[in-house]
Amino acid sequence: MKFDFCSFYMNLFHKSLFLSILIFIKHSSERNVRFNIPYHYEESCSNILLKETKPKCWCQIQRSSIFDTDEVEYCKNFSRKDKNVQYDEYVISDVEKLNLKFDTFYKFNNINSNLEIFLCDHVKKSEFLIFYEFLISYYLLNYKMTIDKFYTILYFLEYFRVKQDDKLRNLMKMILYSLSISDDIKHFDLDKVSFHFSKQVYFSHELFKKISQEYFKIMNFKMSSFLPFFIKENEYDISNRYKGLYSKDKKHVLEINFEFKLFFDEYKAKNQKSKYLFILLLNTLDIKYLHVYNMNEYKFRTLCFILQNLKKKIYEIVFFHWSICDETIRYLNDNLVYTNQTKIVFITSAIVTNIIFTDNLSKINDIIFYEDNILNKNYKVMKIQDIDNLNTIDRMIKNLQHSYRKFSDEDSIFDDKNMAEIKRQFYFKVFKQDELKNKVKIIESLYFNSNHREIKGFYENNDLFTNISITFRKSNWKNFTFKDTILEKNINEIKIVNSKINCSFLVDILSLKELEKLTIYNSEIVIENNVVFSNKSIKYFRFQTWNCDDFFLFYQLISKMTSLKEIFVEFSYRFEFISFMKPNI
Repeated sequence: MKFDFCSFYMNLFHKSLFLSILIFIKHSSERNVRFNIPYHYEESCSNILLKETKPKCWCQIQRSSIFDTDEVEYCKNFSRKDKNVQYDEYVISDVEKLNLKFDTFYKFNNINSNLEIFLCDHVKKSEFLIFYEFLISYYLLNYKMTIDKFYTILYFLEYFRVKQDDKLRNLMKMILYSLSISDDIKHFDLDKVSFHFSKQVYFSHELFKKISQEYFKIMNFKMSSFLPFFIKENEYDISNRYKGLYSKDKKHVLEINFEFKLFFDEYKAKNQKSKYLFILLLNTLDIKYLHVYNMNEYKFRTLCFILQNLKKKIYEIVFFHWSICDETIRYLNDNLVYTNQTKIVFITSAIVTNIIFTDNLSKINDIIFYEDNILNKNYKVMKIQDIDNLNTIDRMIKNLQHSYRKFSDEDSIFDDKNMAEIKRQFYFKVFKQDELKNKVKIIESLYFNSNHREIKGFYENNDLFTNISITFRKSNWKNFTFKDTILEKNINEIKIVNSKINCSFLVDILSLKELEKLTIYNSEIVIENNVVFSNKSIKYFRFQTWNCDDFFLFYQLISKMTSLKEIFVEFSYRFEFISFMKPNI
């Protein structure tokens, strides 16, 4: 058989051509990224001061606080070149190999084009180079990871809007592990962490969560379902019954409770590196509030460790059923960073100290003591059992303001025979201290109940009512009797159950400026024609009905609530089944 050289070379040519086309396609699909860094000359002190006084840059904002439309504009800003600025160029070839997705690389460019990105003039070249080197070799374990590199990498991940996915989780785990074996953790310096607080301001809450989650993974924490640094918004805890005494924001709370102590005892004390890595995490997460639960003197060292090593500004500390001793006051005074907005709340806490709040603690804005046992004997609020017997709400208010209730906080403390002497002396010293006298508040629980109304909230001295919740039930409500009373401006929640709601009553409710929650259960609503009403304060609306005709009223209501965040609708429909049997003929 004769070999056909012509066919052989033709086939070889076709295969070579096909291979060349594949190679061309492959290379044509590669996307390179050119980073343009503003060239910084050596700056004088006056130039640095001028830069610091410039308006806030468009990039210096948390991702979570940007709306979707603004996020697109954010990404587009990276394509805008300043003609008056010189740039240094750095290129990353084939960005797809990074295995990380950045919104700024994809949202404003053609998918097949190379990218050119212009960084802001406040970005330091030295810091960008840390991130640039990391991108080139991030898949390798970095034994030279430092605290400075750690925060710089996190900052640029947010700066370029990295996609929050499993790839980022793996990356975070590797960075944390690299840091855990680094010399910077071995020779830990908390000041290095504090230096980067300014970068953390722009971290999104989702990034903080991933840092926390991956930290627990590399620590092999057994309680995988438990994350002590974050509380779910709908999660119930002991503090719910005291809502109104403390901030509602659960996302930024560190709970120091029994589970936290388990974690603390097992992992913090493993070795010095574990301890230092925990301190770094403590000062990395967006913690603004501390909640301290049911901890006796044997668990006290956990709290002391937190107070001693947490260097972020704390805006609120809440003690639930806690024994306040000398060491607590000393650690509070010596360690935490306070602002004039900081608040400390003691909820039914035992006080076993003679030390009062001085020096650093005197900067606190509010000191609140919730003490039922002090006030119940002097304030006859709890003894009004049936408010329906009062003709008007004004008479109830007058009853509350009766002369036998006119005690100062000091008088209330002195009159309480059941109070421990050490606690009494502590309060006296606090009230006599000029820097604190106007900051201290003693609060009691307020509660009225009758067949048709229930009122709950808190009462402070000087006839101040706060966080008022009112339930109306089983009646025909024509007039809102709380209008123009001292309760009106502090009504936070209203529930209407199995009632008839007339138009004037509804209009008065929706005019309340502090009302945040409104619940209507199985109630008839009468809305008259040509009635104008609206509400800007209600954030949570719950609606339940048996009648499908009420849905038109439901839509009317929510259309007038302009600040709604959450709506819950429950519709229960009754079916009546009638069976007909065919007669036998």
